[in-house]
Amino acid sequence: MSSNEEPRLTWFELEVCPFQFRLAVATGQNALFGYQPDDGGKVRSYGLVYRHDQQRVKSLLESLHWLLVANGILDMPQTAPEKAFDPQTMTLESVHVRIAYSDGRKWASVYRDGEVPAKVLTLIDQARYLGVNEFEPPPEVKPTPEE
Repeated sequence: MSSNEEPRLTWFELEVCPFQFRLAVATGQNALFGYQPDDGGKVRSYGLVYRHDQQRVKSLLESLHWLLVANGILDMPQTAPEKAFDPQTMTLESVHVRIAYSDGRKWASVYRDGEVPAKVLTLIDQARYLGVNEFEPPPEVKPTPEE
């Protein structure tokens, strides 16, 4: 990395457990997105093969970086980082976040249900919106009848 290049987000994982929402994006990996619809319907899950489209991965990671910055996530203290994405913790109602930057900076936290900070709740909503817009295929456009 050149001296004038800013550190880039290289790893982002966010999961609401037991499985309600997941967004995972990492440089050089496939991206994953899944969620339980608000109406309780069938879980929607998408995997995008980004390995050969790193520009798209870079763009998605940049968007996620700005969500982290806008919500002040990196300024928050980490909460039980060693338990973030721990298999036992993930069986409980909890929120897991793990991020890493190109300069080696890492941040991870896990929150039990009812203890999730407002900033993290906002991040979840925004990340879900981003995921739906990035991953879900657009609805079929039906032609309008000609009058």
